[in-house]
Amino acid sequence: MDKKVFLDAMGISRWHFGAEEVKPFMVLCDGEFESYPEKQPLIAEVLCLLGLKLSQCQFGAMPIKGVQVVWDLRHTKTRPRTAWINSEPLLALLSSDGSLKRVLWQQICQHLNQSS
Repeated sequence: MDKKVFLDAMGISRWHFGAEEVKPFMVLCDGEFESYPEKQPLIAEVLCLLGLKLSQCQFGAMPIKGVQVVWDLRHTKTRPRTAWINSEPLLALLSSDGSLKRVLWQQICQHLNQSS
């Protein structure tokens, strides 16, 4: 098990160095791609549709105070649900018959209509 995922599952917060760059947006995930999101084309495409670049986002299993959550891809979502969009985990999206992607697309459209 990944150390980050284990600490998050135990509810143990991690310290971040003050010099570490904090990106303004966050994608919550269960750890399946947080170390290499650029290798997942669906992630980059959805973020582009939301008007964001991959480089503007950080990835992790738990939200960070002061960082806007734009997409929650975790299997178990916690309250309050403040993400712009919520979907099934990436592996479920990629292996489904398309119905989960349709739900994701509807949420993206709804978010874009609310933003304009």
